[in-house]
Amino acid sequence: MGGTAPEPGSTVVSAEKRGTKTLNTPLAPVLRDQIEVAGTSLSYLGSGSDQTPPLLLLHGTFWSRVRLPVLPALGTSSRCIALDLPEFGRSGGELDVSHATVPALAETALAAADASDWTVSIWPGMPSAGE
Repeated sequence: MGGTAPEPGSTVVSAEKRGTKTLNTPLAPVLRDQIEVAGTSLSYLGSGSDQTPPLLLLHGTFWSRVRLPVLPALGTSSRCIALDLPEFGRSGGELDVSHATVPALAETALAAADASDWTVSIWPGMPSAGE
């Protein structure tokens, strides 16, 4: 996922550019792509340039589209990646009880970062109902 041009095989989710009232900056397009992790295809939404610091967005609902409203704005200053965890969103695989723990899901996220060119810093936190 490089800059604003979609890579072959990527799906443009939202490429509309609008100026924001506070920053007067065009919003970044959002692309859906896949990454192979331990034999499972994981889907993710991404926004922003490869030249900006990465920001891996994890969430308690297991799917990336809950982050779609904020990705275009966040993508103007960071390379944002919102990951669909196994068996959720458009990701493959199965999520059984033994793999549905916070440590196991964190390992999946780290494995996705390792399998890609994402160099991320992990900041612990989980959104609450009020986000």
